[in-house]
Amino acid sequence: MSFSSSHDSQNDIDCYRVYVSFCGKNYSSTPNVNMSNWISCYYPSTNSWNTHVTSIPGLLENHVLKDFAMVIIREEIYVIGGRQCYKDVIGSYGNNNGQEIDIEILPSVLKYNVCSDSWTKCAPLGTPRFNFACMASKDGKIYVAGGQTTFDGAKGTSLAEVYDPVLDEWKQLPNMSTTRYNCVGVSWQEKFYVVGGFAKRENINTNQGPYTMERSSAEVYDPEDDTWHYVARMWDLDVPPKQIENVEGKLFSSGDCLNTWKGHIESYDGKHNIWPRAPQPHKNKALEALILEEEEPLMDVAWIHMQIACELFLRFVASLETDPKLAKRYIDHSFVLTILV
Repeated sequence: MSFSSSHDSQNDIDCYRVYVSFCGKNYSSTPNVNMSNWISCYYPSTNSWNTHVTSIPGLLENHVLKDFAMVIIREEIYVIGGRQCYKDVIGSYGNNNGQEIDIEILPSVLKYNVCSDSWTKCAPLGTPRFNFACMASKDGKIYVAGGQTTFDGAKGTSLAEVYDPVLDEWKQLPNMSTTRYNCVGVSWQEKFYVVGGFAKRENINTNQGPYTMERSSAEVYDPEDDTWHYVARMWDLDVPPKQIENVEGKLFSSGDCLNTWKGHIESYDGKHNIWPRAPQPHKNKALEALILEEEEPLMDVAWIHMQIACELFLRFVASLETDPKLAKRYIDHSFVLTILV
């Protein structure tokens, strides 16, 4: 799953949209369809979904795209890179399980125009990659860095490049001082930040492998001097961040790869290089949608009851006494939707 957000120039919360890419069996038309990737849209102002905006084109039957990047520039969504996989779903009717076979690391870049509902092929990446950092800058350019370029072992890359949509071309950037993947990209203070991930210094020989303390660091690209700058311990944890967002000039995070939701929002204190819990916002509608007003997370009243049902369901599925063959006869896509609705 990948996501990106969009809003108007007036920063009006009513115009925010969140676009999410899902990968699995699409049950919108029939319960026995091929695996696919599609994009859904969430409207925070009405708390509603358009569950199927479009499907990502060009994939063969039961081939899916994983670990790609998705960013928005104005009314256009860019789907960049990733790894193409074949999902062997034989015998897995009614769910999205099945053996996943890596096929190819893609350099492809696809552009979807929300207004015209049309897809366009763009110039491909100079280096095919997946699990990489990506972000769109204020001037409408797309930066990518790091990621994995091979299926052979867990190893990242230091390569970086930038895309100019006007010229439809990618330009190679200087290499980072670290190889890293599963990192997060964010635009902040007119610079491109590549934060966390599994990282290793390129100029230091070590027998510890790629999983070193460097993964709590960051690399910052400054377009003014065309140089990367290393920032030690910018991320609090050695566990890679899940998401970092720039909201009105401040960096916020809600989770990491172990805890996708910590129960609170954290904001970055650049002066002290720490991530304290974000304070309660004042007269900031954009942040009111992201930051909790209490110490404990606020939940919709309906969620309190749904949470109980979901926990009981999880215990049933994880139980050693559950017969998988018997459960498949009753637990399918429609059953899960009934619980959520």
